[in-house]
Amino acid sequence: MARAKNFSVKLWNAKDEIYKIPKFQSLKDFNSDTKIENLLPVDYRNMYNLIIVFDGLDEVHNIVDFSNKFRSFISDNAEFINLRQMKFIISCRTSIYKKCVKDLQNLDICFLNEVTEGAAIRFLFKKFNLDITSATGFSFYKYRDVLENPFYLEILGSHYKNTGEILLNRSKLIEKYVDNRLKLDERNKFRNDLDFDKSEILEL
Repeated sequence: MARAKNFSVKLWNAKDEIYKIPKFQSLKDFNSDTKIENLLPVDYRNMYNLIIVFDGLDEVHNIVDFSNKFRSFISDNAEFINLRQMKFIISCRTSIYKKCVKDLQNLDICFLNEVTEGAAIRFLFKKFNLDITSATGFSFYKYRDVLENPFYLEILGSHYKNTGEILLNRSKLIEKYVDNRLKLDERNKFRNDLDFDKSEILEL
């Protein structure tokens, strides 16, 4: 998620003022062999005021495995984490949070603000050269469930960039997203996983 990465960059630029050291870590390659310690700086036990930004929990195949490992790490290292003032940020979609993350202890909840009409129009035009107002029957109010959500905006723009089609139906956007994820996963992390099931992504 670009916002998590940008947030990490802002923290890094302000590290001398806030006395914190951010570490951005994508979770897209997390698997059953990955340990939480593998995602931290090599010398993290010698560091103070670390802020670990775990990005893209949505991309983890077995989210429960990550949650269990993270919970165990926090429990086993509680004294060290408190002493070194170590903080964690985990980015994910709301549906993932409700399903897999909400039971993790001592995590504050933050939600992204909805996107305004003007911001959505500018984003699509600037990043994808898409003038959404030119779409037949366009109405921000009618399609606000898509246009107010950064996740759907990204899918909408990417689909337009790849096909030239303006797709405003949320279910069809999700279908396109899943199809694209499956193609990517087949090439990458799931190519050796015979147990991979498309329904596991659809449930997200």
